Amino acid sequence: MTIFRIRNYIRQRGNSILEMILFLPIAGLFAIIAFDIIMSMNDKATLTDALRSGLGDYKAFPEDIFISNSFNENFLNWSAEKIFSNIQNSKQRLVLDNAIQLNIYALNVEIDKESGKQGNAEIITSREFGALQTTALDASTKINSFKANSISPFAEKNKASGKYKENSTVIFAELTMASNSVSAQLRVLLTQERPIQKYEHFIML
Repeated sequence: MTIFRIRNYIRQRGNSILEMILFLPIAGLFAIIAFDIIMSMNDKATLTDALRSGLGDYKAFPEDIFISNSFNENFLNWSAEKIFSNIQNSKQRLVLDNAIQLNIYALNVEIDKESGKQGNAEIITSREFGALQTTALDASTKINSFKANSISPFAEKNKASGKYKENSTVIFAELTMASNSVSAQLRVLLTQERPIQKYEHFIML
């Protein structure tokens, strides 16, 4: 009886070790996937905040945004510096110059002064920063998508007349970054193509 018990014990131990050997790679894979998701969410939050705070700090611009009713193009360069500074200050993983691209646009948006409905949006000027080879979004198409709204999100009433201002200036930024996720790295190895992530934000001056 003792011999049979020893044999059963050895078999059980062997099965346990085999199960552990099979389980560890699966557990490791799930741990990598979970870590990857957390890092991606963290990157998204960081880059979105960098865009929002970089554009939202427009009141700190040391010059006049409008000079003789003309848009001051230096504002786009200043905003880009603020956005990149925010990314660096977040202490994220190193972002190479060829792994990121920032496109900033200043647009003039026509508004119906009676209804607040949006007319055409036209690009006044734009700037491109970074060397990531990617197709930039058509900013005017993006802003024109709000035409379907009964009242444009860029409509602003004149307090004196009670009617909407006929034009609004909108700053639109698109930040594109090559993905650093594990799945992206695997895709690079298999297809030589690196997935990209895009983040957008706009403000009305």
